[in-house]
Formats: sequence, structure tokens, C-alpha cells
Amino acid sequence: MSLVEHYGLWRLSRAGFSRHDVDTSEGRVATWIRPGGGVPVVMLHGVSARGVHYRPLIERMLPELGTVVLPDFLGHGESEMPRSRAHISALCRGIGEVIEQTVDEPAVLFGNSMGGYAALKFAASRPERVRGLLVTSPAGGALTDAQRNEIMQHFLVDDWADGRALARRALPASGALLHWIIGFIKARQLRRPHIREMLSNVVQEDDLTPEELARLPAVSRIIWGTREELLHPLQRSWFLDSLPEHVVFEEPEGLGHSSYFEHTELVADRLRQVLSSV
Repeated sequence: MSLVEHYGLWRLSRAGFSRHDVDTSEGRVATWIRPGGGVPVVMLHGVSARGVHYRPLIERMLPELGTVVLPDFLGHGESEMPRSRAHISALCRGIGEVIEQTVDEPAVLFGNSMGGYAALKFAASRPERVRGLLVTSPAGGALTDAQRNEIMQHFLVDDWADGRALARRALPASGALLHWIIGFIKARQLRRPHIREMLSNVVQEDDLTPEELARLPAVSRIIWGTREELLHPLQRSWFLDSLPEHVVFEEPEGLGHSSYFEHTELVADRLRQVLSSV
């Protein structure tokens, strides 16, 4: 863990979070949970990230939140490696079992990037377990192999310079110092063999389908900012063409891939709207 992550976990522990190791069929998932009343919220992070990275968003909303569940995907943070293989399906299966074991009533799901994809997949497969949904820059929009490979090139980080380039794409509204820090962390994480293997194993069969989107809960919202520079623009088009009418697709001006970090208040406002609607 980086010093930033150690500090974040310390802040979360002071806010009432405690660590729980959840056993799943794919491995042990390190999960931080803050118990409380109201609608439970499960927050799912992106590739090479971890749950603690949502700390600024959580602290912005803490008085308004009840139970919050923050898992680290398998192969990320302090969770074990997936037992079957490094594949997005194994990660989603593990996260689904975490939700089943830690939340005893239908929850609101929030996810960014890979976490947004996992939230959409779980909501489509277990709609009775999800009361509402908010995802930002979700992966999983249908692409050709060539288009998918184009995206994956952004994540093939070999050194610090590649990490900074990725950080500039993910955080277009941030300054050079933050790109410098995040680039160092991303370069270390994305060079890990299992992360590279997982990214290389993604194929067309893993893409979302219109049939899955049709099963999303009545309160569902997708945020895709106008400065999205990591995902393929045709994924945006696919979502617009495939989403059912009840799903809100919002394109805020100036938001990039990691809007929960750069535009925390806007994302917090949208999460408040979802919570109040359910």
C-alpha cells in the first residue's frame, strides 16, 4: 500500500469502518464496512484501484449514508488472487458473492470504470438485490477486437512516463503534481502480471448486452463526462443506443474518467438523488 492509501484507511477507520475478510468461491475479498441504517450503499472501484480511493466521496456524504460496503476486487488491494484465473468474470463473481454476504437487503450500487461494469452486471443478474444504481464512465460497452485493443494500450504501463500519461487521461482536470503522484502508483500497479493478464483476457463475450441493460432497476443513472479520454467514444454511442428509456444517461461538461475524484460534489449530488429516489 502507498502512504496515501494507509492514510485513507486510517481516516475510514476513524469514520466507523472496519475490515472484514469475505470468503468467496474465487478467493478472500478484503472489504471495509461501516454499519448504519437506511439504504445500504456498495461502492466498486476501477482496475488497479481499490475501495479506499472513494474516501473523499464518502467523507463528503458521511452524515447522509447508512451502511457502506467497500470491497477490493480480487487481485487488487489486500484481496487474494482469483482462484480460477485472472479474468473479469472471476472478479465480478467474487464481488457478487461479497454483496450477497454483507448486505441483507437490496442496496444502491455505485461504481466507476471496471466497478461500473461490475455494478451493471450484478444489477442485471440479480435485480431483486439492487434498489438503485449510479455508475460513472462504465466499461463494457460493445466494441470490436481492434477497438478494445486500442483502449487496452492505455493500460499497458511499462514505466513512470506511461503512468503519467494514463493519469493525464484519467484526470484531465488535475494538475501535473497529481499526475506525477498517480502516475507513479499506476505504473507500479499496472505492471503486475495478473493485472496485465486480466486486461488481455477481456474478449467480446464479456461485453454488456442490451438485454442486460433492460433489466436494470427503475432508478438507474450513468454519468459519462465530456472529457472522457480513457474509454472508446463508440462505447458512449453503444450505451446511448442500447439503454432502456428509464435509465438516465448524463454527460456533464468537463468531467473525465475519474469524476468521483475530480468532481466529487457533483457525483455526491447524483448519489444523493439516487438514494432519495429509492
